[in-house]
Formats: sequence, structure tokens, C-alpha cells
Amino acid sequence: MQCGSKDVGFRKIDAPPEKGGTDIVIQNFKATGKDEKRVLWTLVSDKAYVDNETGVVDLEKVQLQYYDKKKQMTRIVSQKGKLLQKQRIMILDDKVEVHSPNGRKLYTSHLVWEEVPKQLHTDAPVKVYFPGGDSLSGQNLEADMNLNKIVVDQPIGQVRQK
Repeated sequence: MQCGSKDVGFRKIDAPPEKGGTDIVIQNFKATGKDEKRVLWTLVSDKAYVDNETGVVDLEKVQLQYYDKKKQMTRIVSQKGKLLQKQRIMILDDKVEVHSPNGRKLYTSHLVWEEVPKQLHTDAPVKVYFPGGDSLSGQNLEADMNLNKIVVDQPIGQVRQK
């Protein structure tokens, strides 16, 4: 399903419908994604509801940390989340904050994190703060994982180019 601007190419991702329900409830949930050489991301949640049939994990009080090739960490926190294990996607909702290693901060009510192709996007209103005090508000955001490249389809405000 496409939403937002065709130029930006936003995709709305909805969680699959629940089939079997919760199989396991885990307090202080932690998961780690790795490749052969290093940790790629770490996910921590106060509580996780795991549905083995659908591969969906519902999360409460979420913290996701992921690392780029230079081992710089970006941190995302939210009140709720949904991990779609098979698709390698995290849907984050309710007071979502992204803190990047370059000092940029993103605030929104909804955000989709895709491990592959390493991007963040949302069709919700966003506010992005830059080091030095500049900010950008708008709706329909697509960004790389570290907020180095940010496209806001419906911007309000402007960031000065230095």
C-alpha cells in the first residue's frame, strides 16, 4: 500500500492479523541481531507477548539500539512496539524518540524500522531537531538509520544549510 508522496515512496506497513494469540509472555525481554562479525542491534522491552504462529512479538516500553559499520549507535525508544520477525521489521508507537550519533533527534507517534533496507519511515507528524538549534516539522518522513539523510514530504519549517 502506498501513502504519502510518490516522490518519496512511503510504504505503510500494518502488522499481520493475529491468528493464534500469545504463546509466551516474557518479562524483561531482550533480543540481539548479529552477523558473522558483530552485533547489529539490541532490542529490550519491559514485557513481550510472543505469538509463535505469526512470528509477531508485541512489546511494552521498547528500546532498540542499532549500530552502523563504524559501531556508532542510534537509539529508539517508544511505549509500544511490534516486532515482525519474519519481515525483520519493527513498528513503534506512542512517544517514539530516535537519538542518532550525529546529534539529531526525531520525535513522532509512529515509526517503522526496517532492518533491510536499513531505513526508517512514517506517515505520522514528525519533529526533527538538529545540533545547533535548527528543527524541522512535517509529515511523511523517510530516513536512513542514523538520520543522516532525511526526507520529509510535507515539511513545516526549514533547516539552514551551513
